[in-house]
Amino acid sequence: MIKYNISYKNPHKHLIDFELTTSTKNKEKLQFQLSAWRPGRYELADFAQNIINWQAYNEKDEKLSFNKKTKDLWEVECKNCNEIKIIYNFYANQLDAGACYLDEHQLYINPVHCMFYITDRINDEYHLKMNLPKNYTIASSMLQVGNVLKVKGYDLLAESPIICSDSLQHDSYIVMELLLICGFRENVSQTGKNLKKILLHSLKVKLIILVVFLLMNIITSFK
Repeated sequence: MIKYNISYKNPHKHLIDFELTTSTKNKEKLQFQLSAWRPGRYELADFAQNIINWQAYNEKDEKLSFNKKTKDLWEVECKNCNEIKIIYNFYANQLDAGACYLDEHQLYINPVHCMFYITDRINDEYHLKMNLPKNYTIASSMLQVGNVLKVKGYDLLAESPIICSDSLQHDSYIVMELLLICGFRENVSQTGKNLKKILLHSLKVKLIILVVFLLMNIITSFK
């Protein structure tokens, strides 16, 4: 299991504090890999450029030696260690759906940008403890138990953005028997109405395409 403790001190500086702890499983070296891609965008990226003050410690809080093997791969010497702790900051100041952002009212994290997997343990379970102001709400597709998010394997983690805010609102409604649950940082009723219109239009277009496709198949079968 990989445990993450996520917090911040000065949101106006856009720095998220990450603390990763895990068992070494008696390995003498561990390699921590940061992704160079994100789901839905098949191009190389350099998320590691936003990593600051990367350090490694053992269970006694003694510093461990490490080497940065590539732009986004760190290898740590952990001989005779039972547990390892990685501490680093991530600069989050890109306000769009595919990046990470932090200010005085919200924290938005795309884990694929800023969270590591161990190269031979990509299927490890992740527990993310979110240290946030008491008036913040957390929204994510991950299993939530209090302020802890849980997910099995890095692939699912990478596809599970997290948004936390003091003004996050939720709404749900049914479109063609499909229950939709949404989170917004603006007027819920208006946003919900707009989204409902878009979804209905999209479903109508897909149904029209499906009908045309079936008719073409029927016509072709009679030729």
